[in-house]
Amino acid sequence: NEAGPAFYYIHKTLAGLIDAYEYCGNQKALYIAQKLAEWVYDRTKKMDENGTRLNVLAVEYGGITEPLYALYDLTGNEKYIAAARFFTENGIKRFWVNGTDNLFLVHANTTIPKAIGFVRAYMEGEGEDYLKAAEFFWQTVIDKYTYANGGVSGGEVFNRLYLSAIVKDGNPSETCTVYNMIKLSKYLYEITDDVKYIDYIERALLNGIMGSIDEDGCKTYYQNMYPDARKVFNPYDGGFWCCVGTGMENFPLAPSALFYERKNGLDINVFVSSEVRAKDGMRFEIRAEDELTTIKALTSGEFTLRLRIPRWCDGYELTFNGAQTGKAEGEYISVTRNIAEGDTLVYRTEYKTQIEYSDAEDVFTLRYGPYQMVCTDAGVSEIAGNVESGWMANPVIYRENGNYYLQLDGEKHLNLQKYGLITHQQYNTFFVRVDG
Repeated sequence: NEAGPAFYYIHKTLAGLIDAYEYCGNQKALYIAQKLAEWVYDRTKKMDENGTRLNVLAVEYGGITEPLYALYDLTGNEKYIAAARFFTENGIKRFWVNGTDNLFLVHANTTIPKAIGFVRAYMEGEGEDYLKAAEFFWQTVIDKYTYANGGVSGGEVFNRLYLSAIVKDGNPSETCTVYNMIKLSKYLYEITDDVKYIDYIERALLNGIMGSIDEDGCKTYYQNMYPDARKVFNPYDGGFWCCVGTGMENFPLAPSALFYERKNGLDINVFVSSEVRAKDGMRFEIRAEDELTTIKALTSGEFTLRLRIPRWCDGYELTFNGAQTGKAEGEYISVTRNIAEGDTLVYRTEYKTQIEYSDAEDVFTLRYGPYQMVCTDAGVSEIAGNVESGWMANPVIYRENGNYYLQLDGEKHLNLQKYGLITHQQYNTFFVRVDG
């Protein structure tokens, strides 16, 4: 059945045309997008409900509902929303609304766009059930099917067996799925204002997405996690995987997830070096290095900055031109000031070492603040003892001369690196506790 994959390609084409119109004002792109969407409407209208339609929905047809809803918002043409409804699978919505996990061994990157489509249906007034279904889907994926780097899927399907991540045939953490989970999380955050969605976005961006590209701009498909693994990147003369295509979208997508604008204010949700321009013209230069984030005003005006207080944080402090400031409000610390060009805020968020277990007994990974840490020493995937005694009783990750280390006891130190900075080096993601 080639109908489904054809709609996958149309989704990407439509999304690109709409972006060309929205960001560049290209009227021709909007015209072509409308003609293409009308073709989709005419095509789907002719498909019978229980025959051809079911065949189309049985394969990976991409996230075509999202650009169709977006085009409806731009034009008000009811044909586009009717076409989007053709791809809305109310059968799986009923599973999720009723709290039923039907995801095990289901194709992951086919399914995540369906949840994104449900969110867009809710945004168009199609009913609360669509939002409820998407929220249940998201939480189920996070709780049962997500790896430490924010990736999901093993061999392209939802797989709750974390041990598959440390064997050579596991094929864990498909990069496309991280892209789509970030997109879903961003929609849900904007609707609910629940910072748990930002927690995931941060994990996925700083680990799974940053870890998906090498120095030459090549991308990963799967991100291997077996002992002494190496990442595999696409070659220049072949291997143009689907994850290479979405991989090109990942990094332009990132800024939309780092910040969130409110009336006369800006939320800084994920701390990375960047420059941000608010809609009213206020500009800030952000320099982030581990626990220290420096925010320098490049313009003047009265403004509110809200900085997320991360759940991994072991203490925080905010200063404005050297004086302590800020008011804690739930998950954020905020400061409202008449800001002058050159004013500087310094935000210190203390990192702590965390042991994060998978659902496989005695299999764990290490986190340092928001970062997944991997060991670059060969042959170190097993650690004797347990967290109550022995080496892992009081693990400490520390930085010295720009390098990271894990101190297990007074004598033993392991070399660590942030997962997102690993490209062609050998590394160990997971550790297995063994007796001894």
